[in-house]
Amino acid sequence: MGKDSIWIAFGLHIFLIVISVVAVGLNSLDLPAGYRPVHPYIPDNRIFLMSIAALLLVNVTYSATHATLLEQQAADEKIKVDAQQKMLADKQAIIERMERCITSANSV
Repeated sequence: MGKDSIWIAFGLHIFLIVISVVAVGLNSLDLPAGYRPVHPYIPDNRIFLMSIAALLLVNVTYSATHATLLEQQAADEKIKVDAQQKMLADKQAIIERMERCITSANSV
């Protein structure tokens, strides 16, 4: 589930970036909006609001992607530490077994 969710969040993130670029491009075309804009420096308020909403969603998906990556990195580190501890325990068991074999061979 973790790997699927990161790809979904990443895909949504890229999709929203593309939507934002398209919205900004539409806003810069000076298309007739059918009404007189309240703010003359914003040609179409709907496109402007859409680009702001897309920007906020991009921030949310970026945060979700980043959090998921950090979670996966922490899980990978835990796996590495657990494997290292198991290897050290196995190595110690082998050393103890060899010591017992040497001790029993010397006592014979």
